[in-house]
Amino acid sequence: MSRGVNANLLRRWVADDERQRRSPRDAQVVPVAVSPKPTFVSVPLPTVAEPAPDIRIEIKRGATLITVSWPALAVNGCVAWLRGLLQ
Repeated sequence: MSRGVNANLLRRWVADDERQRRSPRDAQVVPVAVSPKPTFVSVPLPTVAEPAPDIRIEIKRGATLITVSWPALAVNGCVAWLRGLLQ
């Protein structure tokens, strides 16, 4: 009652609870809706193309060996670098 609950309503709740405890067989059974079990849904995923391997260039001048690995996605940059190197 200190929390603003109506005394008559509180008494009704207590009486209802006492009645249910005395005769649980007579208590009203409330059907509960059962949701269907989830099923597996197959979702097609897009195929992922394997990344192109890196461009590998080996340059040998005398006793010096230089190995360059260049990303295949940046092939235009590799071509420009090679042209500049070979001029």
